[in-house]
Amino acid sequence: MFIKLLLVAITPGIAILLYVYYRDKYEKEPPSLVWKVFAYGMGSAVLAGAIEMTIYSFHFYWLEKHALFLFALLYSFIAVAPVEEGVKFLVTYYTAFKNDAFNEPMDGIVYATSASLGFATLENILYVFKFGMVVGIHRAFISVPAHAFFGIIMGSFMGKAKFANDVERNRLLWTSFYVPLLLHGFFDFLLLSNTLLAVLIYPLIIYMMIVALKDIDVSLSKSPFKGEINEK
Repeated sequence: MFIKLLLVAITPGIAILLYVYYRDKYEKEPPSLVWKVFAYGMGSAVLAGAIEMTIYSFHFYWLEKHALFLFALLYSFIAVAPVEEGVKFLVTYYTAFKNDAFNEPMDGIVYATSASLGFATLENILYVFKFGMVVGIHRAFISVPAHAFFGIIMGSFMGKAKFANDVERNRLLWTSFYVPLLLHGFFDFLLLSNTLLAVLIYPLIIYMMIVALKDIDVSLSKSPFKGEINEK
């Protein structure tokens, strides 16, 4: 049973990461760096959890019991989204963005997705071993893809920022943080609200998937290695 639960927990994140990695068809990233970012993403989930619990202790527990809708709104946008997207951004920026291997727009997507799915995979392991197989299967189609889409969207802006001038780079880096933050905040708000609004999760997932796939195509089209595939 342990092996089954572990496979359910880790398979979605790794499968999506491999898909994104192999979409990078012009100049693939060093696997060692990709998995390093993934591992740091897993570690960042521990840090994010500690920060979120600290924020939760500041009367959010009272809100959750007495004003659930307000709790869902505030906790999603004040705690969960900025903390989780923040640690994933920092992992990507300090581990990969300044690395020489980051040499085309698609690399932002590969590395940010790796950090995001590392985060999601550790989170998934904790949820699956606590709540069981059914939760793991549900998260494989909702939460893990959502983290992947946050990462792809973040990475698309980071890919643009890498090759922009200083002023534009700063603007794009901020955009790479706050756009997934807003999407993540809305996503968690819908889940935590415990209302019929939760059904909006499904169109949101579809919308983010469409945007993410388009971002991949656009990033690939701007590769300086287009037409000279170099397999590493």
